[in-house]
Amino acid sequence: MWSKVDLRPALAIAVLLVASVVAVWILRPGRPPPDLSLQRVQQAGVLVVGLDPSYPPFEVDDGHGHLAGFDVDLANRVARGLGVSVRFVSIDFGSIFDALEVGKFDAIIGGISPGADDRKTIDYSVPYFDDGLVLLENPAVLPRSIGIESGSDADLYQDELRAKLSGYQFKQFDDQSEIRATLGQRTLRGAVLDAVTAEIWARQIPGLVVRPERLTTTPFVIAVRRADQKLLRAIDDQIVALQTTGQITRLQQEWFRG
Repeated sequence: MWSKVDLRPALAIAVLLVASVVAVWILRPGRPPPDLSLQRVQQAGVLVVGLDPSYPPFEVDDGHGHLAGFDVDLANRVARGLGVSVRFVSIDFGSIFDALEVGKFDAIIGGISPGADDRKTIDYSVPYFDDGLVLLENPAVLPRSIGIESGSDADLYQDELRAKLSGYQFKQFDDQSEIRATLGQRTLRGAVLDAVTAEIWARQIPGLVVRPERLTTTPFVIAVRRADQKLLRAIDDQIVALQTTGQITRLQQEWFRG
């Protein structure tokens, strides 16, 4: 004789399990949209780059809307490697990250270092130049005194620099023009400067040489929106290629010669 079995508890459990699965499926985060950043640029045929053209020799406006400089030439070469042209958008540096974020251009260049803006929507390329501090000196000049501009990065990192340059005496100056004049008079052995300024002065003032070691690191990079990873990887590939073929070195020699 068959006995009756109450299936209601099991049915209730099954319903709850199905409801849970459905709820998880409904509430799961949506998949991010596909990354079409590189495709977008290549289909448009142009890489739009934002920059503040007031930082020679990296970027400068000649007053007639014509841009020139190290970063301008670099961006042109990167775009050429992507198979597109480049269009520059001049903008004040103070609003450049906001403009990138809302899509006014594809990338920004010009004095950008990783962490220059802490927002989570920005990502950075591999470095293309290190503008960290270096020692510029004339080995024939004694005593071993070197100039530091008050309020500069060299002044800010003075304790670190003293540890690395223990055989030198540091002398404070109000501005770089005073340091440059004193170096020219050969009454000062050297100075701690950013790499670009040091290279220019070494070409302008006889006897000065730039020590190759970076005393601090200030890597310059190209910034894009973090969602544009395919574009970022393509830009990275172009920077590495330009470094490998020596084109970035040639640009440095052209623009930092003073």
